[in-house]
Amino acid sequence: MKRFVVFSSILVFVVSALAVPATASGSSQKVPTAAPPAGPIETYEQVIKRVEEKGYRWTPGRTSVSGMSEAEFQGMLGLIVPPEALARSEALTQAYEVRNLQLPTAFDWRAYGGVTPVKDQTGCGSCWDFAATGALEAMILIHTGITYDLSEQQILSCATPGWGCSGGWAAYAWSYWREYGAVLESCMPYAASDQVPCRDHLCAKYATTNDWEDVPNVVEAIKEKIMSHGPLTTGFTVYTDFRYYTSGCYEREGSDPMNHLMVIVGWDDNMCGGEGAWLVKNSWGEGWGMDGYCYLKYGTCNVGNHTQAVFYHAANDLVFSSKDVVDAGGDGDGVADAGETVDLYVTLENEMLAHSRNTISAALNCDHPQVEVITNTASYADVDGDEETTSLIPYQVSFGRLLCVGDVIQFTLEVEASGGYWRP
Repeated sequence: MKRFVVFSSILVFVVSALAVPATASGSSQKVPTAAPPAGPIETYEQVIKRVEEKGYRWTPGRTSVSGMSEAEFQGMLGLIVPPEALARSEALTQAYEVRNLQLPTAFDWRAYGGVTPVKDQTGCGSCWDFAATGALEAMILIHTGITYDLSEQQILSCATPGWGCSGGWAAYAWSYWREYGAVLESCMPYAASDQVPCRDHLCAKYATTNDWEDVPNVVEAIKEKIMSHGPLTTGFTVYTDFRYYTSGCYEREGSDPMNHLMVIVGWDDNMCGGEGAWLVKNSWGEGWGMDGYCYLKYGTCNVGNHTQAVFYHAANDLVFSSKDVVDAGGDGDGVADAGETVDLYVTLENEMLAHSRNTISAALNCDHPQVEVITNTASYADVDGDEETTSLIPYQVSFGRLLCVGDVIQFTLEVEASGGYWRP
């Protein structure tokens, strides 16, 4: 069934200069290998003895990764924080002012149906990829009630071919999905290899994101973001004893470089003898930890550093994309100057998850006293999802002589089109 939609987009003019929005992108260059497991290689018996001697409140045991060789276990670690992200996160944490918010002593997104199943990255340093995917899957589930099994292999093959198993950063995955869309595991099954050719052009796109943000490494700030937003990605330092974790509140002395990325889904202030712990979803399968989860004492092994929140984006709207100014009757520089009457061509984008749209028309309006929209309506050609369409005739706009250089002028574009929003 097709739907008739009406919505508004905003165009902004800066007199004598057209604003160009800034965009962010992920890295496409080869990255170094992630840091190895921290600390000495310990046997199961040595771990049990040290946990008892230290009085830690967690239980070591045999797990799905405890039998791995040193090289195999090191190959599971893949967090590499870009220098610019490192500086940005540190500055944000230092600037945070504690507000003493009234937050619950415990919270768990699993109780609210906001977490997708645990996965297993196996012999590839793709923890960053799995954390990025897990966080986005959670946001989709929270906002739509749909459980998608997104493809981590898509990122290894298409966004990081040849190096993704050596490590990466969640924003590399989010940047790629923002540009090209995420596909399902069923179309690109996980092979734990960055040598598999990219084939996402053969797959339907089911998800994307339009932004993400850093969260200060402050317990209060992380709690607030988890509760108000959803599960978050976070950095961590894996020591060799972590492979033996089966239950309880994990803690460990030391602060070696971070080498692992996971997803925080909640917290419990009563854990660790009342010192509190994060509830974290790992990517080592359900045979590790508490069916793939663990409790990490606040602050232990750098947990909470470089925490990020990814945003849900439906990507099914028909939205403003760009504008083109033709000022043939003025000075011909392609810029709207004071005293000129210009032809304005507006391009709309049908976002990547949208249905095809047809019978498209749009009305351009402006309330600025020095601006007159002479021709304010235009029609557009039909457009499929992830495509653009430009007004078939230009809007004609007159700019008054009393406008000053640098004045910001806002236009409203009211768009009407037939075509649905959601997948059937």
